[in-house]
Amino acid sequence: MTEPEIITVNKIEECISESIKDADLVLLKTGIEKYRDQERFWKYPPGFSPDICDYLMKRFKSFSAVGMDAISISSFQYREVGRLAHEAFLGSGIRIFEDLALGNITKSTKLKKVIALPFRYKNADGSPATLIGQI
Repeated sequence: MTEPEIITVNKIEECISESIKDADLVLLKTGIEKYRDQERFWKYPPGFSPDICDYLMKRFKSFSAVGMDAISISSFQYREVGRLAHEAFLGSGIRIFEDLALGNITKSTKLKKVIALPFRYKNADGSPATLIGQI
């Protein structure tokens, strides 16, 4: 098994269409979802660089949430980078939606609205949520 990658700002920049002027939710589709039923999905997911948060906040004035198909914003192999990424996003008030099923979402998919339906727990720092998208 090769080392999982750290998704960087450079990787994000090359994937975001210039025609997108603003977004409040950015979905990061890594392709790891296709391994959901295998050990690779949870043991070797990609990690996300903490400076992605600052880049997205500058790129999109309405940016308030990020979602990804990886099980976590953090990779087991890069725990410190993952902690910094969590701090960057959550410390900036950006919501993180992990482990999303993005298999049917393509670059040309136009989402009109996304509704997040989280469970509510007292004194919790996270919870399961269902996201529903209107195309």
